[in-house]
Amino acid sequence: RMHILTEPEDTSDLEVLLSATDLLAACAESKNLFIESVCQNIFSIEELVEIIRNNLPPARKRPFVRFLIWVYMSTDGNQQSSQGTALAHGSAIWKYLHHISSLLENVAKALSLVPKDERETIRHELTAASRRRNSFSAHSPQYTGSRLPRSTSVGIPDVTDEEGQLVPGLLEYLADGVIPFL
Repeated sequence: RMHILTEPEDTSDLEVLLSATDLLAACAESKNLFIESVCQNIFSIEELVEIIRNNLPPARKRPFVRFLIWVYMSTDGNQQSSQGTALAHGSAIWKYLHHISSLLENVAKALSLVPKDERETIRHELTAASRRRNSFSAHSPQYTGSRLPRSTSVGIPDVTDEEGQLVPGLLEYLADGVIPFL
């Protein structure tokens, strides 16, 4: 799985992996104990944490964060207490939380460069996208970052690309994965 996720190009295998993971996360949202049990046999907590801690594009991480939330953290069964506790006490998850903290600081820096009226447009686009609630796979519509001012002198790690634009899928990753995770 990690090999597919770390390939530089989008492949059909990647699309299937992201879509299937997202579908399973959506199924687990119903808090059905049987579905949660089946999903817990597909990905372990350790594997999910390894994936979300990896240096992957946000759009590739989003289905796995959602899977972690709905299968292990927001469950219907008694598994929540034992596995959720194990997750909270693992050092890997604390490293991920530290990464999220610095990522959120960097996003705030990047968005502070956007004029207020354009930030409002971004907020409306994200709100509309969350209402549609389509699949959150790599091929769903994403905010492209075209409204950020082109400033190559401002390079913000994990937030802007080489052209100074927001990394595609970053805001959706934060809204659909990171914020519910926290």
